[in-house]
Amino acid sequence: MTQIFFKHGIEQESFLLHQASEKDFNDIIRLYQLCFSLSSIGVWSEESLLTTLNLTTTKVFLLTLNSDIVAQPIGFAVLQVVDEEVELLSIGIIPEKQNKGIGKLFLSRIKTQLQNLKYQKIFLEVNAENKTAIFVYKYSGFQILTKRIGYYRGENGALYDCLVMALNLK
Repeated sequence: MTQIFFKHGIEQESFLLHQASEKDFNDIIRLYQLCFSLSSIGVWSEESLLTTLNLTTTKVFLLTLNSDIVAQPIGFAVLQVVDEEVELLSIGIIPEKQNKGIGKLFLSRIKTQLQNLKYQKIFLEVNAENKTAIFVYKYSGFQILTKRIGYYRGENGALYDCLVMALNLK
């Protein structure tokens, strides 16, 4: 486990990052539902998420806010591992903790964990309309590899482009 300290305003908030286990799956499903509405593009069903979480090639990280009163899960990341490469399938921070730099810090710590585990590269796909996520990924060092035109289909039938991004961990 990695202890992360993040200073926000005049308060010092303490975060704990750990690789999730099956006992954390209910928290991850709850966080996923808080982070992504059912109308969001590319949202997984609970069944699809559980199937992915149970794969031996899946790594899941959970970010918890530690306070004097209670530890509160506030973020998650689901990754698929293939040989020396990792695909970031989903990442989220609960809405009330967004836009405070926590997502950048979380992604940075995940990157460090993966480097320590000797992985070489992280890939991800992101909706080209998701400017906030793209900013965080670029800030974290990800580069755009290609654009997939009309890759995502919205609930209204509209098509959305996808950016494929990668980050070298060497």
